[in-house]
Amino acid sequence: MQPGEARKRQEPCMKACASQVMGIVLGLCASLAWLGCEKKTQEYRLDQPINMGTFSFEVERTEQSVKLVHPNEGPNLEIRVYYRMLDNKTPPFGKTFDEALLRVRIVDKAHNTFEYSGRGLLAGDRRHPSEWCDIFTVSPSLIGVRDSAKLGQRASDFRLIIDNPDVREGQPERASIQLR
Repeated sequence: MQPGEARKRQEPCMKACASQVMGIVLGLCASLAWLGCEKKTQEYRLDQPINMGTFSFEVERTEQSVKLVHPNEGPNLEIRVYYRMLDNKTPPFGKTFDEALLRVRIVDKAHNTFEYSGRGLLAGDRRHPSEWCDIFTVSPSLIGVRDSAKLGQRASDFRLIIDNPDVREGQPERASIQLR
């Protein structure tokens, strides 16, 4: 055996081991990056103040009803979530609450997710609302349904999730409120 032959035999094995190790390292890095990107969620109760960006508000109450949207689909659950503005420190001509609070959704235990389908202003104006509501239609045919067999049947089966687009010191990145 020549002196260089042993090294030539080890090269393919070392390359295979190196590529496996590199794959494992890249997988771990991607997992850690994904975990690091997950928003920190803070739990809230109804009527508890939530500070997000320039706004301070509370989720006041929920109402549910059954609505016939389409004859082929049958009745759908409609959930209305009511909010009350506590403080609005938005500068003149700044973002309105409905421009800032865009990522609002409800999620059930099966992780079926529903974005709000409408927003109603109840008191105040668009720049200075004092009360508003988000309307959620729960339908098995909507995008976001993972398991229609385990779809929430009433408001108390859902959590309200609100992402904070303008996180400031002491504020949550995401708020989660169990609905009643």
